[in-house]
Amino acid sequence: MDLQPWMTARESLAVMKVLNEGKAEPQALFVGGCIRNALMGRPVGDIDIATCWTPGEVTEKLKSAGIKVVPTGIDHGTVTAIIGKKTFEITTLRHDVETYGRHAEVAFTDDWVADAARRDFTINTLLADTEGQVYDLTGKGLDDLATGRVVFVGEAKTRVAEDYLRILRFFRFYAVYGAGEPDPTALKACRDSADKVVNLSHERITQEFFKILATDRAALVLGLMFENNVLSDVPHENYRPDLFDKLPDVIARLVILAGGQEDHRAVFDKYMILSNKQKKRFSSIIQAQKSLGDGGEKNIKMLIYKYGADIAEQVLLLGEKDVVDLAFVKDWQVPKFPVGGDDVMKAGVAAGPAVGEILEKTEQWWIGQDFLPDHGACMNKIKELIDL
Repeated sequence: MDLQPWMTARESLAVMKVLNEGKAEPQALFVGGCIRNALMGRPVGDIDIATCWTPGEVTEKLKSAGIKVVPTGIDHGTVTAIIGKKTFEITTLRHDVETYGRHAEVAFTDDWVADAARRDFTINTLLADTEGQVYDLTGKGLDDLATGRVVFVGEAKTRVAEDYLRILRFFRFYAVYGAGEPDPTALKACRDSADKVVNLSHERITQEFFKILATDRAALVLGLMFENNVLSDVPHENYRPDLFDKLPDVIARLVILAGGQEDHRAVFDKYMILSNKQKKRFSSIIQAQKSLGDGGEKNIKMLIYKYGADIAEQVLLLGEKDVVDLAFVKDWQVPKFPVGGDDVMKAGVAAGPAVGEILEKTEQWWIGQDFLPDHGACMNKIKELIDL
């Protein structure tokens, strides 16, 4: 593999020098997505490192070299090294002692082959050093990556039974790295244990499902999942996969899956955990959809004012409006409502609920007048409402 800028970066070399110093054989190698993406000419984000050293030894060595270390996943053998703004997730080689379908009891090892044997996919076993030399411990990872084959290490059925999260990971890896038809043996193993996914934690399901939703091939892969009974009761009967390409936003894609029905979110909650911000976004897109009306300029302004330009854009894309509408969304300057509660009280209304009621009615009138009335006109409207 050609040398990559992230491999030769000062921070990367500093961490790898500490972990490999004084040893003829590699004690630490880059692993995972950074290798896959580099080999495929894709951008590299997170940099993961596998090592023979135990978490305690890693921590001691790095701290002695003045490198900050955080025990981010110490029970799984993972610590994070931090140099400036760069982070490196460093995990000790492991082998499974016992597996339970939802997690595994592991022991640390210095055996690279044993660590590769417990990993999920052949393309997830690839390693590389700072010179760009790639280590393919299964002898299949490079070929499978080149041909877009997502294949389990060893027996697919066994790998899935060890951790049912691998079912979702299979579809996520296929969405990102797959080409052609999915591996039939892997697909069968996932289909045969599809009912076990519900036993996973909501956090784990959410993480993988959202990563699938965010991929360019989300519609294709979700269809494959549902056909094979993986999360098949997630709402999707009325969804339009053709809209996915227009809406890369993950929450908007959830709305598409739900067919624009807010009550379907209860089924998402059965498997996933949405933050309050995500729940609000989900509801806002659906409510804004219902408010779009004929999609005229006046209604579009109302959407932007009430929900923001971002939500308005998602709704217009869902409604298949043309690019002129989208340009308008980006360019229209949202006006500021020219009066407030103090103005209502100055007009003679005592502090209390009545102030808010009159202000709300005035604002609705102002919106209905295409946001044109100025402060004076709005004050006249307030006085008119007071006199009613």
